Amino acid sequence: MCTYKYTDKIDIVHSSHDTNVSYDSPVADYRVYQNIEEWSSKQIPISKCEQFEKVYTIINPKVSIARKGFYEIQKDFFICEIKVNQKSAKKMVLRKYRRHSN
Repeated sequence: MCTYKYTDKIDIVHSSHDTNVSYDSPVADYRVYQNIEEWSSKQIPISKCEQFEKVYTIINPKVSIARKGFYEIQKDFFICEIKVNQKSAKKMVLRKYRRHSN
């Protein structure tokens, strides 16, 4: 998950892009949440993030996914899911990586 602020910055190579800010930044506009079970993400306005985090299971909400490595967490999940089952994989990932309870 990453938190962003809208910007007007334009880079010739990378097009326009928003600025990554801290999880609790007062200037943040939205967060992007990755789904560990599939290749999808959701962009949620800051005003709706609290409710979103209450409804969905969130791993490391205050730590940028890049710091731990989203793909490392996802890989652990898939390996456990294949070897055992989805329920066990979810328990393992939450035990190993979760820092926030909803």
